[in-house]
Amino acid sequence: MESFNQLLNQYIQRLGISDAELGRAIGVSRQTIFRWREGATARPRHREDVLAIAKKLRLTPKEGDKLLLAAGFRPEQEAGEPGVKGAEEQGSSGAGVQSPISNLQSSGLAQSPISQSPPPKNQSKIQKLVLSQSKGLKPVLSLVEVSKIVMVVGGAALLIAFGVWRVNQDQIDSVKETRVVSTVTPASTFSDIDPAAAGETLVLVAHFANYASSQVGYNVAGRLAEALQREVDNTRLQNIRVAIWPEVIGKRDLALQTGQELSATLVIYGEYDVGRVVVKMAYPADQSIFIDPALQHYVADLQDLSATINSDLPQQVRSLALMALGQIYLRQNETDQARLLLTQARDNLESDTSVDEKTWGALNFYLGVAYQHSDPPDWDGAITTYSAAIDAWPGMISARLNRGAAYEARKQPDDLQRALEDAEAVVAIAPDWAPGYNNRASIRLNIGGAENLELALVDLKKALELKPDMPEAYINQGYIYLRQGLSMAETALPLEKALELRPHYGAALNGLCWGYVLEHQPETAMPYCQQAVKADPARGTFRDSRGVAYALLEDYPAAIVDFEAYVAWLEEQPGDARQQELAQRLEWIDMLEAWKNPFTVEMLVELRSEFGE
Repeated sequence: MESFNQLLNQYIQRLGISDAELGRAIGVSRQTIFRWREGATARPRHREDVLAIAKKLRLTPKEGDKLLLAAGFRPEQEAGEPGVKGAEEQGSSGAGVQSPISNLQSSGLAQSPISQSPPPKNQSKIQKLVLSQSKGLKPVLSLVEVSKIVMVVGGAALLIAFGVWRVNQDQIDSVKETRVVSTVTPASTFSDIDPAAAGETLVLVAHFANYASSQVGYNVAGRLAEALQREVDNTRLQNIRVAIWPEVIGKRDLALQTGQELSATLVIYGEYDVGRVVVKMAYPADQSIFIDPALQHYVADLQDLSATINSDLPQQVRSLALMALGQIYLRQNETDQARLLLTQARDNLESDTSVDEKTWGALNFYLGVAYQHSDPPDWDGAITTYSAAIDAWPGMISARLNRGAAYEARKQPDDLQRALEDAEAVVAIAPDWAPGYNNRASIRLNIGGAENLELALVDLKKALELKPDMPEAYINQGYIYLRQGLSMAETALPLEKALELRPHYGAALNGLCWGYVLEHQPETAMPYCQQAVKADPARGTFRDSRGVAYALLEDYPAAIVDFEAYVAWLEEQPGDARQQELAQRLEWIDMLEAWKNPFTVEMLVELRSEFGE
């Protein structure tokens, strides 16, 4: 039996409809359609969505039933009344983690006195766990217990980019009426914790190393787990399980290994001594939203975060839990949910003058990432929150890199100069960090002009001296060579090197596609064009490049389809920066429909300047 995405692709291609048009017709985002087509989301959650798809795609009753069956729903002939959800839907939680409701509930972390008496029958599993592991403590937490939090994001540094800020994600869908309440799982042996099931997010909280003999029994893991669980329940997040690992984890390698064996999304571990709790976070699986590194930028995530909270202040403990959950959703492409959680965490601490500056900076940084990855991106919101992060933590190069890239993408007057100033600051703060030079080269490339192009090549040379295996720097070299009018014999070399370092790299494939198109070699260009679109079907610029190749090959209908896809993509971009491109593509479509080819030699020369922007 064919899968849902196979059938959906077949029917969409037959009708020739764009993802954006189909999404508008059934009331979901273009990215949702894309995820269904790619199989990233196995099927729609609601039967009505499948019925709406069948109607828009003009399917026969037999084809509509086939699509319903592939999505796991009863066909119309057996469904009873049309529009009623089938039993399959009500018994399935769908793919991945479901969205939280929009009206997130506010609730602080209530801290009850510790008692050795039996807990009430209606007491939650996590409360029983915290109490049972805290016997012997004083009845009330000391008012001078101050927890110092250090979050170290595990795995390789996250790569954020202008070229990939529009991520493939589902729009926030309606949450089912039934509330799924997760529980924290205590464990005494490895086998007591089940590995994460398909579509489940497992957060593992390890016991902390104790370097404070006067605080024997201080249950850090239980307290953090309880805070996390409260937020999972309060926000109705589904398919999230919080479990406590019974052993102490002191090193990142062990945290990653333990997490990988249990398929955990996040492992929280660390140590504590008198008045200080150091918390570290490791992400065992690569679930980063930053799948495709920078087309022009190479921006790292926070590498050394030191945040201090007071464990006696519920709003600080709660905000820490919200920040951790927000980062999980960022890594799972659920940026709308991440934005809700991170906004709530920030609002919770905004009036708290005791909050550590780096804590405030980190929270604003991650919220900036969520704004940046909204659909469409909210550049103003991203710039505002990155600026708040920089004000609180001037040495945070990640926030400066991201803000510079956001300025460049927003394209308001003087934004490119502001972006260059941020890039200059990054190089000054970290003179031996290759991404800083690559980012500055990217901005100089966009500013343009012979002098800036030469300075950009100097920056890229320095970047590659520091990091010879950096594909983004080779991509930028190819861009500059195209801008300078060099032949593909020279331009192809750095682009092919980028492909060697990262196979199926869409940006490199598109560079080769575009370069050969500009030299009027559509036969050579087309294989690269096809591979680029396959690598990232949602990237409008890749469809645009292939459209020109189709036109040069005189396949005008195929060219029109690609340009219409690019127009739909341009129409979703914020601001007016791309209005000139939009008008030009609409003119091309009109000419091609009249069986006229707009791509003269003069036009190809003009298009050369577009590449790399």
